[in-house]
Amino acid sequence: MIQGLGDEKVRWEKDLANFRVEFYELIGDSVLAAAYMSYCGPFPSDFRQRMNKKWMAKIRELTLPHKKNFTFIKFLTNEEQMSKWQSDGLPTDDFSNENGVFVTKGLRWALNIDPQSQA
Repeated sequence: MIQGLGDEKVRWEKDLANFRVEFYELIGDSVLAAAYMSYCGPFPSDFRQRMNKKWMAKIRELTLPHKKNFTFIKFLTNEEQMSKWQSDGLPTDDFSNENGVFVTKGLRWALNIDPQSQA
């Protein structure tokens, strides 16, 4: 299948193996992201973290495949988008980036905690 790639064959085989793992982990990651998107927007950072820990524990209990280092932000956005937000004045902390995800990816009107009035 990928024999004709020459020197790139090893890298492509490694990438293919990584894609298979990511595809397998997509199940639990999607459940976590959906829960986070649905329930965490209007709450402060400490509450969001507590909920995430509870959900991660439940995902493990149910033995759903997921990334061990799952983060809501990395699942639903990328470095380029976050850089754009920061150039527009959004702080660089995770809480602000989560709010950015809620606002840009949510299908409903976002209700966010914004003590610095920067959203």
